[in-house]
Amino acid sequence: MTHYAHFKQNDPRVLKALAEAFSFATIAVADEQRHVHIAYAPVTFKQGISPNGTLEFHLAKANPIVPFLTDGAEVTFSLQGPHCHISPSWYEGRFPEATSDRSQTAPTYNYLHATATGVLKPMSTQQLDGQLQDLVSQEEAGIPRPWAVGEINQGTYQQWREKIIGFSVPVSSCD
Repeated sequence: MTHYAHFKQNDPRVLKALAEAFSFATIAVADEQRHVHIAYAPVTFKQGISPNGTLEFHLAKANPIVPFLTDGAEVTFSLQGPHCHISPSWYEGRFPEATSDRSQTAPTYNYLHATATGVLKPMSTQQLDGQLQDLVSQEEAGIPRPWAVGEINQGTYQQWREKIIGFSVPVSSCD
């Protein structure tokens, strides 16, 4: 997913794979004065809710961005995957000699990312519980003895959950 047309992917399966492999997203929303507010949170992806899927996340209610995350606000996500510097020196076939002319080349950067936008909807308590369960399952997958939400003391869970708020964003566009 990139600004170069021949590399672009608009397949929701690509967004799903990226969100599952590199779930920590930058989340941006603009206020009425067009000031951009940013938060960072792990996301979960759900298929079937909208054609491009839905991104879900939660934040502490005390997070400074929360007052701007109102029902119907347009939100932008940036998910970044692996990235690295690409040196022309790596292309030994093109520049086989130490004296090869490299004046028509320059270093570049290779990366995987997705920018997704959609209209935000606050979650119900039940939906937030589901998102927390999904997030724990996603992040604990592959661990020999994965932790499960059911292990937490219910009183502690209720106290912590009262301090967070969940959001759901059906993805309207992705590049």
